[in-house]
Amino acid sequence: MLSCGAFAGEHVNVADIKITFANPPVPPPPDAGSLPREALYPPDMDSKEHGPFTNVVAVVRTNVVVTWLGSKEHGAFTNVVASRISAVTVTWADPKRFKTEKQTEDFLRELLSSTNTQTWTYHIWSYGDGIPSVLAAVEHTAGKQGKWVIWCSPNLYWAYQDQNGKWWWGMWDVLKAPRPKSMEASHSAPPSESDWRDLESRCRAYHLEHHREDEQAAGVLGQVELMDYTTSVVQALAGEALVKVEIVAQKSLLAKGLATLSYLLPGCLCWQERWSLTKDGWVFVECVDRRGGGVLYTDGVLDTD
Repeated sequence: MLSCGAFAGEHVNVADIKITFANPPVPPPPDAGSLPREALYPPDMDSKEHGPFTNVVAVVRTNVVVTWLGSKEHGAFTNVVASRISAVTVTWADPKRFKTEKQTEDFLRELLSSTNTQTWTYHIWSYGDGIPSVLAAVEHTAGKQGKWVIWCSPNLYWAYQDQNGKWWWGMWDVLKAPRPKSMEASHSAPPSESDWRDLESRCRAYHLEHHREDEQAAGVLGQVELMDYTTSVVQALAGEALVKVEIVAQKSLLAKGLATLSYLLPGCLCWQERWSLTKDGWVFVECVDRRGGGVLYTDGVLDTD
């Protein structure tokens, strides 16, 4: 017999799942959101390779073979967990988002029952994972204890470990609803268009001021100076935003005769980062999808064919 009162294998409705809270709560360590690679990209993940394609780099006529992965979406999260979960123990809920245990409980039950969700067997999104908003231990009607890790920024998404130790990755479908109803009370009005413009302007100014750090992160070693950026808000909720940053102008610092052109490789031309709205305005939080690419040199004329 399980601690929640359900027998092993017994059907459990979402309304009957026992949700309790650790007292005192256990704040997440700095690496709480960094799940092991076998959870992010398990060997049996059901993505499939769609074959190579040839990408001719504009600067030099070099064939670069790249592999594309497709993904199989498993439908609503509620279908994955149906009748499997008997109890949930919340060890941490961000008090800035969830003011009461009742609000947290309603939020979890909504995720467990809603059809406005999508599920995959691996970490399908490109951005990295920050500090979780909710951490919980999960008891099942049969099998092992699992885990449930939920992030509320920059999107609402989560990782769930089932009774067999398999990890599932879920996301709220914002095309069906902006957010769960249970989160409405914890959100003020989303940023206005003027807030978005202020954020994009602040983000560009920030990178113009800190372009040396971007050059170092891209691996250009001081041989290229980044001159200008474009910024665009990917998603913004109350007080938080995900911004795409793209390099649009650069110049070579190499002496003439050594090279006439010096360009960043495509992989480091753009990235995404999180920003937060404070009483003093928008501030940079962290980069979530930056990849170094180095510099490609040529002594010829830029080929745009």
